[in-house]
Amino acid sequence: MKLTDVNLADIGGGPGSITQYLKENSKNTDKLTVTCLDSNKEFLVHNHSADIKIETDLTEISHVDSWDIGIMRYVLQYKNYRFQKINVKLFPL
Repeated sequence: MKLTDVNLADIGGGPGSITQYLKENSKNTDKLTVTCLDSNKEFLVHNHSADIKIETDLTEISHVDSWDIGIMRYVLQYKNYRFQKINVKLFPL
């Protein structure tokens, strides 16, 4: 099976710890494009693993690009129930 390009969304990815680990421990990093979406500009400045950085509040997203894989850790528990409902609509399972 041939690996094709993979677009990964790191939602609330902050400084990019997870995606940095993936890039350091993958044989196919040339096939991986990482987009980090985070509301914290300071985190994005220090994120060296993201190919694309988008400073945004997830509740303010007016459109959603298409990604093959989405990662979202430690995001929902910091927000209220209304925010959690919005994200379920934007990023359905």
